[in-house]
Amino acid sequence: MITRSLLIIFCLFLGRVMVIGQISDTKMVSMKEFTENPWPFASKFEVFQDKYSEYLKTTKFSMKNRMDPSHKDTIIKMSKGKTEIFFFKPYNGDAYFIAANLHDKRLKLKGDICVGTSATGFYSKIAYPDNNKDSVQLALPGGAYRTLIVLKNSRIDHIKIEAQNRNK
Repeated sequence: MITRSLLIIFCLFLGRVMVIGQISDTKMVSMKEFTENPWPFASKFEVFQDKYSEYLKTTKFSMKNRMDPSHKDTIIKMSKGKTEIFFFKPYNGDAYFIAANLHDKRLKLKGDICVGTSATGFYSKIAYPDNNKDSVQLALPGGAYRTLIVLKNSRIDHIKIEAQNRNK
């Protein structure tokens, strides 16, 4: 009888711990914060490579530098299916993010926003004045990024992100 009671208490405790572990970050993300960097980490190629190299295929394309054709710059593409993330690496510098087209829920932005997130969940994370649209553009003048969230059937269908200026 005592072992049965202890087993029930243990199961209730374990269930409580599992539920607490599943609670997501419900913190609101400001438009300014999101347009400065929509990713929950630095938008450097090395970080993306560490996080997604096992999942995304990396392809490099060389091209002549427009100012000095004796040097070669590189476009780096990380992709799988319709999901693509692009970086530009000048011959004399580090690779930096230029654009992304996300169709996979494993790639999460700030506030756990990703493909498949419900429209209600999205609007609970980002304060946006008009929440009755099929697509939402998150951009501010002078912001480093412009993000287009495309909704379909009350869920995020895909996300497009573009760098507005060279990221630091």
